[in-house]
Amino acid sequence: MNRKKGSKIHVDKILLMLLMLCGMVAIVVFCKKSNEKAYETEAQTTLSISTVEELLMFAANVNMGNEYEDVMVVLQNDLDMSGVEGYIPIGNYEGDFYFKGIFDGRGHTIRNLRITPQSGSVNNGLFGILDGIICNLTIEDCYIEGSACGAFCSIAKTKFAGIYNCVARNVEINAPYTEIIGGQYYAEIDNCLIDGCVYLPDATFGHDIAELLIENVAIDSYNEKLTELSIQCKNVPMCMWKNDGVLDGQNTVASSEMYLTINGLSNKEKIYPFHKNNCYYFIVPVDDINGTCTLYVPEDREQGYLVENMESGYEQEIPLENSEYQVKICYAKNTPAVFINTEKDEGIGYLQKSKENILYTANIKVLDGKGKINYVGGIENIHGRGNDSWNEKKKSFSIDLIEIADLLGMGADKEYALLAGYRDSSLLSYKLVADLSKEMELEYAPEYRFVNLYMDGRYQGLYILAEKMSIGYNRVNIADANRDITGGYIYEMDNLDYRDELCIFQTELETTYVMKDPILANDAQIEYSTKLLNSFEKAICSPSGYDENGIYYGEYIDIDSIAKWITFMEINRDYSVNSSVYFYKDSDSRGDGKLHMLYPWDVEHSFVLSPSDNLMVEEGWGIWVAAYSHPDMKKAIWENYTEVFKPALHKLLSEETGDNGEDLSYIHVYAERYAASSKWNEVLWGEEQSIDKKALFIQDFLTERMSYLDEALRYEE
Repeated sequence: MNRKKGSKIHVDKILLMLLMLCGMVAIVVFCKKSNEKAYETEAQTTLSISTVEELLMFAANVNMGNEYEDVMVVLQNDLDMSGVEGYIPIGNYEGDFYFKGIFDGRGHTIRNLRITPQSGSVNNGLFGILDGIICNLTIEDCYIEGSACGAFCSIAKTKFAGIYNCVARNVEINAPYTEIIGGQYYAEIDNCLIDGCVYLPDATFGHDIAELLIENVAIDSYNEKLTELSIQCKNVPMCMWKNDGVLDGQNTVASSEMYLTINGLSNKEKIYPFHKNNCYYFIVPVDDINGTCTLYVPEDREQGYLVENMESGYEQEIPLENSEYQVKICYAKNTPAVFINTEKDEGIGYLQKSKENILYTANIKVLDGKGKINYVGGIENIHGRGNDSWNEKKKSFSIDLIEIADLLGMGADKEYALLAGYRDSSLLSYKLVADLSKEMELEYAPEYRFVNLYMDGRYQGLYILAEKMSIGYNRVNIADANRDITGGYIYEMDNLDYRDELCIFQTELETTYVMKDPILANDAQIEYSTKLLNSFEKAICSPSGYDENGIYYGEYIDIDSIAKWITFMEINRDYSVNSSVYFYKDSDSRGDGKLHMLYPWDVEHSFVLSPSDNLMVEEGWGIWVAAYSHPDMKKAIWENYTEVFKPALHKLLSEETGDNGEDLSYIHVYAERYAASSKWNEVLWGEEQSIDKKALFIQDFLTERMSYLDEALRYEE
């Protein structure tokens, strides 16, 4: 379609014609054939865009429902949008569909784009809402107006969205909520540049660069901050920029082309690097100073580099020939490793996209802290886990093994969890809370192990390998409810944010519970459980502690177990007290017929609030306040605190305790033991929370918290 210079393209007038002529064809060609097939490769289909009209057609297709998942959309030419009026962003904010593929600009420029609210959206950018990747693109000489705006996109829908190797040049953004590059709240930004852009002086920014812009710091500082925000680019090849902003692909190395193997050890896995700030990092799970490894860089030296002098906890820079990038080999220390091979081209990407995505027949290899094999076997299924934490960019996973296995001395079972702990990037809260709960004799206290996780050879960071909350001989050892209606059950007190659970019910007081085990409960089991929890809540929430049938709350729940749980949460100052709270109920024939509290699960919220004010049981959530109103509960909490909990805390904080292996140790032993693995986790995820600083923080927190609780929890008859 040829146009005379100066002619206008009215989007609202041409869309119907374009859709009638070629829209349905495009949808047939580029839509996924099946959900299962769509995830087998990173980009199964390529769509080329060469003209303005084709770009508008692409935008219309996205807004109609073709989200181009697993499609590589390639820009073949520079595009001048000066003839376009009423441009509607790709993945319009007011619509229901968003781009989920990869838009590769190939170094081209889109210029003279004008977007205003008159075109039908107040959240504007080239893309409206983005759920995919934009890379290798320049946007130049553009005007964007609205509410929340960015050059490349307005809002990133999830943390799978990314903007890489892009330049915003001479872009004017007239909006109160602004990201010059784009992606309010979620977008990952790496290797992007800002040049000569204009924004409102009182604009609000979503990323950590906000303070730089508000203080009118030079644009160079902005670009430096963008570099600091750099994160791994999901296997999209990284490009280097020359000073004039032209793409330079000559010295670009896709991380998938380099790999490393460890020689002479039981681990024969290939390890691939992650990219950060023009450096490729290999994280090696070995604690053996006599080992060697071989680094393979095919385009540089096919026979490989023999790397010697491996020393745990340190890093080596490898001087490669004819390269403008760095390569570092970083050695873990005292930390086991978990290798999961999905046998899929994009296994980790598929799992990270949705908790509903499940992979079957994967393989697992577990190495101990010295790099020796602890276990090798098959995985029945692996999928994402977590509620609110699933929204973070580092994901947790559940794994079910094909056979029962004892991983790292945690007790034989088939079900395990890999906890990301993104909100506490040191992961120290998880490990300390687990070891403290064992020392404080909480029922069925868990076993947690620090591990370095690798998915298909790619380092995912420091994780916690944990026992799952399930019924089993080495887990919660109670009866099978399918044989006895009275138990056993595991219930999770949760809230209505998590309606996607398989089995969920509410009490009369509108407390939400999830049946965690058995997962698929029948009507009779749900009816029994609802009646039991109703009676428990009514009794404990009544001023006398008795329900309408004259039954005391202590007949429904073990008072000591709830006292221990409350005391533990008070010590940790954990604010997650109405979510991920677990109870179990054994059968009446095996157990005491009562509910019991299980150990805390959402411990990433521990040690984050003020240590010196407020009791959860006085100003917190309803049921715990009600429990603390009863004198026998106050007494049980005080006795547990003074006789069990304080001695355990002193043990944690005393240098004389030393190193007790996987049992409770001196707090700074943890920091020293896992310092190296914590450091590489920080490099990958960009979180400034070193484990030694976290240990000092928790030490000060618990010292002050104990001083406060000594008086706040005091009970005298």
